[in-house]
Amino acid sequence: MAKLTRILKNTNQFGFTESRNFKLSLALSISLFSVLVLVVFQPFGINNYNHELKITLKWLFYIFTLGFVLFLALVVSEFVIRTLVVKKSTLLHLTIWFLWEFIFAASILFLYYNFLGGFHDLTLSAWVIFVLNAIFVMIMPFLGTIFFFNYRRLKKEYSDVLILSKERTKLNDLMLISGDYKKDRIALAPGKIVYMDSQDNYVALYYLEEGKLKYHLIRSSLSRMEKALEYPFILRCNRSIIANFQWVESVKEHGNMLSLKLQHYPDLITVTNKYLPRVKEFLKNNFE
Repeated sequence: MAKLTRILKNTNQFGFTESRNFKLSLALSISLFSVLVLVVFQPFGINNYNHELKITLKWLFYIFTLGFVLFLALVVSEFVIRTLVVKKSTLLHLTIWFLWEFIFAASILFLYYNFLGGFHDLTLSAWVIFVLNAIFVMIMPFLGTIFFFNYRRLKKEYSDVLILSKERTKLNDLMLISGDYKKDRIALAPGKIVYMDSQDNYVALYYLEEGKLKYHLIRSSLSRMEKALEYPFILRCNRSIIANFQWVESVKEHGNMLSLKLQHYPDLITVTNKYLPRVKEFLKNNFE
């Protein structure tokens, strides 16, 4: 029971249903599939007021207008009504919502269908049969759209897990950082590096060891260190500082300037214009 409750209340796995692409794809797939079914099978008694009706361009035009009306009903339902009514994307909320949406769209279609037929079949029993048949048709493209977008979500999550796993492996792998002298070197895991500070002809490399901040002075330039440390999370901030963005505590933006608060670093780090685009891109991709 507890597991079922968690599934019903879980919003993460159904978050894709809130996207604009999903809503448009849902409306388009259902309306196109319904038109195809109408053309091929002529269900719902669409021509029961004229049993001798033959497929003509005029008849096809009416069928396509039915599809267009259905598309509009679904778009209004998804982009307007759903925004006002549905506040959570849980399995329970979405089940109730989509059931209502199918009934709403089928009812709009029923009214338009009767309008085309001179209101020849405008009865409660006809409405019930029409709605049930319409839902039966709409459920197929609906499930197909859900499956496609859920597959894309799972594929992306799996890809993200693989990337994260590789990154974590790299973080724990030792890398050799060398200076200008042969014996001027240190082996560190990239994840342990906190920041680098330029000091004349040397670079002070600050890193964590057993939870304590330590540093190693190496004869080199910050530009050389920047090229040697080709990790997406280790970025140049200004002329003097290279920071490991895994240790960023906060980001402050004022005008065109950006300041970072880094763990184990006493002052704010200002990101200058030269390095701002790359830093902003990293923050956008990883922290938004």
